[in-house]
Amino acid sequence: MASAPPELPQSIVLGTFNGIKNTVSAERLAITDLEAAVNVDLDDVGQLRRRRGFVRRKSTRHHSLFTLEDRTLVVREGTLGFLFPDYSFVGLAEVGDDPISYTAVASTIYCSSRSFSGKIVNNVLERWGSEDANGIWVSPVVTPTDTLGPIAGRNLTAPPHATELETYKGRIYLGAGRVLWATELYLYDLIDRTKNFIQTEHDITMVRAVGDGLYVGTTAQLLFLSGTLSDGLRQNVVANTGVIKGSSVVVPVSKAHPRARSAPIPEGEAPLFMTTGGICLGLDSGEVYNLTQDRTLFPAGTSAAALYREDQGANSYLAAVNSAGGPSANTRIGDYVDAEIIRASQRG
Repeated sequence: MASAPPELPQSIVLGTFNGIKNTVSAERLAITDLEAAVNVDLDDVGQLRRRRGFVRRKSTRHHSLFTLEDRTLVVREGTLGFLFPDYSFVGLAEVGDDPISYTAVASTIYCSSRSFSGKIVNNVLERWGSEDANGIWVSPVVTPTDTLGPIAGRNLTAPPHATELETYKGRIYLGAGRVLWATELYLYDLIDRTKNFIQTEHDITMVRAVGDGLYVGTTAQLLFLSGTLSDGLRQNVVANTGVIKGSSVVVPVSKAHPRARSAPIPEGEAPLFMTTGGICLGLDSGEVYNLTQDRTLFPAGTSAAALYREDQGANSYLAAVNSAGGPSANTRIGDYVDAEIIRASQRG
């Protein structure tokens, strides 16, 4: 005679959760793994809580958000302008729907897209680059004479339109198609189109600086350029995975490093970005950690809008990915969890 099945406990007490895991089938998940976590946040100690709701402030189209100190830029309905805490908006220029990349040198903000470029100085939008479309001729001959003209010079022109911008070691680097351009040293309005550029094999989707080099993401690879342009940037392939355009943000290393709780880690900030192989943290010397490769498989994407936020112990990297009409993801980040979360202090 078969024995009665054991009685199941009325409740299961879990101290922490490890987050979503979809690299194994559901029946192989550990009790602390989540198959889905919809509309919930996981804080820094592994506790779940319901995600806060949101309020729609504007129903118009927005893209290309950027904040520097107390200034926030955004493109609203094709117009670049300042967004204020009360959600009011002051336009600067019509720029269209192409995503804009930004970088800053001191208080000057440089911005560029496939069809637009400019710089914001004292909250005024100005032309970025030489006023002369043909550029300017710069010669080592300071005072030309009838017998010694302005020879051995260089023709310097305005920077090209670019989709990725980053400041590093006295230059602005511009990713335009498969070419990474660099401005003249400390002359951010001028480039020499005969040199100071690097050709890549695939279209550039990200340029991020760290202390000793640049991470350059393309549609097929992640590169690290170490050193400086003056000394010759050394190019190394870090990973043969494409970087999703628009997915990179700068985060505190202490919040993202996988060994942050167990060992000494570098101080400062570092880029966090999404690749076709997972979410990666890029540190100095080309040291990269894939934070999700053993736990989560993400859907393919062509671009993303990303941010990093710190909210009451839940430090989150958020990326809304454009799949370009591809199949839906098998990863769902955030739902209603059909469970009651009771803290130990609430138990009688």
